[in-house]
Amino acid sequence: MKELDVMLMFKEEFYNECSSPMLLIPFNSIELMQFTQNKEIPMSVIADNLQQMVDEHPEKFGLYKRLIIHTCKIAGIESYKQKKFFVSNQYFLSAAAIDPENVEVRKYLARSFHLIKKYHEAIDSYMFVIKNGGSDIPTWVYFIECLYIIGEVNHAQGLTQSLLKNVKRDGVGAKLMFGVTATRLLAEDKAPEEVRNLFKPFFSPDE
Repeated sequence: MKELDVMLMFKEEFYNECSSPMLLIPFNSIELMQFTQNKEIPMSVIADNLQQMVDEHPEKFGLYKRLIIHTCKIAGIESYKQKKFFVSNQYFLSAAAIDPENVEVRKYLARSFHLIKKYHEAIDSYMFVIKNGGSDIPTWVYFIECLYIIGEVNHAQGLTQSLLKNVKRDGVGAKLMFGVTATRLLAEDKAPEEVRNLFKPFFSPDE
């Protein structure tokens, strides 16, 4: 695996977590994984921060894109080996949005979908996944969003319909979690029309 050395600066809100007034780190693939483990900073934090930097510094788009895609490759391999469904869906959502045709992003999503089908009866045993620590509702929604972005509409619709069915059946808490996540996606106008339609059962006509 080719290493990609870059300089990544975390913003002020993460300084305390890193025990440093300013964190400026040269990352390669191994260092990045060690950093997230040793410092207990999840890859989702890195993903959110990278996405913010892409938004604020479009002139460095190429550098951030390379880092995101490179780290997706690492995360996907690590996730698959450990039989974990999602290392960080926020990360892959950012990557899919930046480069929807990227082979590593598509490969990771395909592996994740394969694991879901293999271990959880074609994605229908949703609460089994929750109870066994596989994921939570917002994470599923990130994954659905990734599938839509890369054009896997049938898979995205099937997964969303399964979630809607199970969330309705499994009580107020789960419905609230999914509803909040759906509301966030709708409010940010990030959800494709197909997703918006599937979320309609959670909202009254005047909402």
